[in-house]
Amino acid sequence: MKTLVLYYSYEGTTATIAKAIAEQLGADCERLSVVNEPKKNGLGKFVWGGSQVLMKRLPRIEPLKYKPESYDLLVIGTPVWAGSYVPAIRTLFHTFRFSGKKTAFFYTDLGGPGHIAEHMEKALSKGTVIGSLHLAKASQNIDKAVAAAKSWSSTLK
Repeated sequence: MKTLVLYYSYEGTTATIAKAIAEQLGADCERLSVVNEPKKNGLGKFVWGGSQVLMKRLPRIEPLKYKPESYDLLVIGTPVWAGSYVPAIRTLFHTFRFSGKKTAFFYTDLGGPGHIAEHMEKALSKGTVIGSLHLAKASQNIDKAVAAAKSWSSTLK
């Protein structure tokens, strides 16, 4: 099954997980890159990120190297911001419809999952969701999170 892992990562935790999943599945892997994304530190990143989610922003993302329509399975990865997926993922959902595609998703958080599973299921409802994975506090124990992600991804084959 031809698989593509698409993800967004601001600090690197979700990127580490996405790359481990792609390696486990023998999949292509691509980070969604926001055009002119500000680099914030400390509290500023939470204020900026949370406001982007709450205002339902659709940031411009760089053109994708890989074309999602040419894959059998799409695995989507996101950190949790303000209880939902990040704006770059929202843009992906508005530009690609996922109709008839098998999908799976994973998400990482430090402050709780919010309603992200429900939001992701709804956004991917035109396809067939075959799995989801919540990695709580992944950045605090990245090795454990990577092992869990690899184990989960092997069930998607």
